[in-house]
Amino acid sequence: MVVQGFQKRNPTKQRVPHFWMPRLKRAVTPACDLGSNLALAIKRKLLHELQAGCPSLTDNPSRQKEILDEYSQYLAQYTPEEIEWYGLTFTQAIEKLQKSIDDANPIVPHKVLFRAKLIEQLKAAEQKIAEKTEESSKLLESTSWLTRVNPFGKKRET
Repeated sequence: MVVQGFQKRNPTKQRVPHFWMPRLKRAVTPACDLGSNLALAIKRKLLHELQAGCPSLTDNPSRQKEILDEYSQYLAQYTPEEIEWYGLTFTQAIEKLQKSIDDANPIVPHKVLFRAKLIEQLKAAEQKIAEKTEESSKLLESTSWLTRVNPFGKKRET
């Protein structure tokens, strides 16, 4: 695209017609200097793909092996945990960390905890009642009816 216009090079002279043409600059930025979020996200996706063994190329095993052999040097520079966190923005990293913390320590409502505690207490009370009834039935079986009717004997709890 060419832009045509006038340019006033000197304040005291007339304006001069001028044509502006784009200048194409071709350069390659080293991977270590890629600082944009897009570049980091692309590199992160590539590292994930290499780490998984290029599952998108399973239909072409020769091409898959060729790519893995060619780019495995980049994969060797990072650990799997570093690849997982590579290229995330600050907010994305915080969200991911918060999610992992929440997954590790799930929130259990107090209602559930109190219900479980109440059920345990009721079971324990039921067991105590069952033990007392067993003791009283054994006591009643071991004593005669005369000892139970004796007004001068010791009182036993039933």
